[in-house]
Amino acid sequence: MGQAKDRGTKTEREEQAKLKRREGRTPIDIDDLRKEHAVPPEANFVGFVVWLRERDEFLVQLEETPALIKRGYGPRVEQAVLFNDWDAAAPHAEASKHPALVAAAFDLSSKMFIIGG
Repeated sequence: MGQAKDRGTKTEREEQAKLKRREGRTPIDIDDLRKEHAVPPEANFVGFVVWLRERDEFLVQLEETPALIKRGYGPRVEQAVLFNDWDAAAPHAEASKHPALVAAAFDLSSKMFIIGG
Protein backbone atom coordinates (compact mmCIF):
# COMPACT_ATOMS: atom_id res chain seq x y z
CA MET A 1 0.00 0.00 0.00
CA GLY A 2 2.77 2.48 0.81
CA GLN A 3 4.58 2.11 -2.51
CA ALA A 4 2.86 5.13 -4.06
CA LYS A 5 4.04 7.31 -1.19
CA ASP A 6 7.61 6.14 -1.87
CA ARG A 7 7.31 7.61 -5.39
CA GLY A 8 6.29 11.05 -4.12
CA THR A 9 3.13 13.05 -3.64
CA LYS A 10 0.16 12.65 -5.95
CA THR A 11 1.12 15.87 -7.75
CA GLU A 12 4.70 14.64 -8.22
CA ARG A 13 3.47 11.28 -9.56
CA GLU A 14 1.11 13.03 -12.00
CA GLU A 15 3.99 15.19 -13.24
CA GLN A 16 6.21 12.10 -13.65
CA ALA A 17 3.46 10.38 -15.67
CA LYS A 18 3.04 13.46 -17.88
CA LEU A 19 6.78 13.61 -18.60
CA LYS A 20 6.85 9.88 -19.38
CA ARG A 21 4.00 10.32 -21.91
CA ARG A 22 5.99 13.10 -23.57
CA GLU A 23 9.03 10.90 -24.23
CA GLY A 24 9.85 11.25 -27.91
CA ARG A 25 7.13 13.88 -28.44
CA THR A 26 7.35 17.62 -28.10
CA PRO A 27 4.35 19.63 -26.89
CA ILE A 28 3.22 22.38 -29.23
CA ASP A 29 3.69 25.99 -28.13
CA ILE A 30 0.85 27.97 -29.71
CA ASP A 31 2.71 31.29 -29.79
CA ASP A 32 5.71 29.69 -31.54
CA LEU A 33 3.37 27.95 -33.96
CA ARG A 34 1.65 31.22 -34.85
CA LYS A 35 5.02 32.85 -35.62
CA GLU A 36 6.49 29.88 -37.52
CA HIS A 37 3.49 29.42 -39.80
CA ALA A 38 2.35 33.04 -40.06
CA VAL A 39 -1.07 32.26 -38.60
CA PRO A 40 -3.28 35.34 -39.03
CA PRO A 41 -3.98 37.17 -35.75
CA GLU A 42 -7.74 36.85 -36.34
CA ALA A 43 -7.47 33.04 -36.29
CA ASN A 44 -8.69 31.79 -32.92
CA PHE A 45 -6.98 28.80 -31.36
CA VAL A 46 -9.80 26.36 -30.51
CA GLY A 47 -7.86 23.39 -29.12
CA PHE A 48 -5.72 20.39 -29.91
CA VAL A 49 -6.88 17.52 -32.13
CA VAL A 50 -5.63 14.02 -32.83
CA TRP A 51 -4.78 13.81 -36.54
CA LEU A 52 -4.10 10.67 -38.56
CA ARG A 53 -2.01 12.53 -41.08
CA GLU A 54 -1.53 9.72 -43.64
CA ARG A 55 -5.27 8.98 -43.71
CA ASP A 56 -6.26 12.65 -43.24
CA GLU A 57 -8.70 11.73 -40.50
CA PHE A 58 -9.36 13.12 -37.05
CA LEU A 59 -10.51 11.70 -33.74
CA VAL A 60 -14.23 12.56 -33.87
CA GLN A 61 -15.66 10.24 -31.23
CA LEU A 62 -14.33 9.56 -27.76
CA GLU A 63 -16.23 7.59 -25.14
CA GLU A 64 -14.46 6.67 -21.93
CA THR A 65 -15.81 4.28 -19.31
CA PRO A 66 -13.98 2.50 -16.51
CA ALA A 67 -13.97 -0.65 -18.65
CA LEU A 68 -12.97 0.69 -22.07
CA ILE A 69 -12.15 3.63 -24.30
CA LYS A 70 -13.97 3.84 -27.65
CA ARG A 71 -12.47 6.03 -30.38
CA GLY A 72 -13.89 6.85 -33.81
CA TYR A 73 -12.23 8.70 -36.68
CA GLY A 74 -13.62 10.82 -39.49
CA PRO A 75 -12.51 13.16 -42.28
CA ARG A 76 -13.94 16.47 -41.01
CA VAL A 77 -11.85 18.65 -38.71
CA GLU A 78 -15.02 20.54 -37.70
CA GLN A 79 -16.24 17.37 -35.99
CA ALA A 80 -12.94 16.60 -34.24
CA VAL A 81 -12.77 16.15 -30.50
CA LEU A 82 -11.04 19.25 -29.11
CA PHE A 83 -8.64 18.99 -26.17
CA ASN A 84 -7.73 21.99 -24.00
CA ASP A 85 -4.09 21.02 -23.71
CA TRP A 86 -1.51 18.97 -25.55
CA ASP A 87 -1.04 16.53 -22.68
CA ALA A 88 -4.73 15.56 -22.74
CA ALA A 89 -4.61 14.73 -26.47
CA ALA A 90 -1.24 12.93 -26.52
CA PRO A 91 -2.37 9.60 -24.99
CA HIS A 92 -5.08 9.26 -27.65
CA ALA A 93 -2.59 9.90 -30.46
CA GLU A 94 -0.23 7.35 -28.95
CA ALA A 95 -3.00 4.73 -28.63
CA SER A 96 -3.99 4.95 -32.31
CA LYS A 97 -3.36 1.90 -34.49
CA HIS A 98 -2.25 4.26 -37.27
CA PRO A 99 0.47 6.93 -37.03
CA ALA A 100 -1.14 9.92 -35.31
CA LEU A 101 -0.02 13.27 -34.01
CA VAL A 102 -1.39 16.07 -31.91
CA ALA A 103 -2.13 19.18 -33.95
CA ALA A 104 -3.38 22.66 -33.12
CA ALA A 105 -6.75 23.70 -34.53
CA PHE A 106 -7.57 27.28 -35.48
CA ASP A 107 -10.89 28.83 -36.46
CA LEU A 108 -10.78 31.52 -39.12
CA SER A 109 -14.55 32.24 -39.07
CA SER A 110 -15.15 30.77 -42.54
CA LYS A 111 -13.08 27.62 -42.03
CA MET A 112 -11.00 25.63 -39.59
CA PHE A 113 -7.41 24.67 -40.22
CA ILE A 114 -4.83 22.63 -38.37
CA ILE A 115 -1.08 22.80 -37.96
CA GLY A 116 0.97 20.02 -36.51
CA GLY A 117 3.97 17.77 -36.78
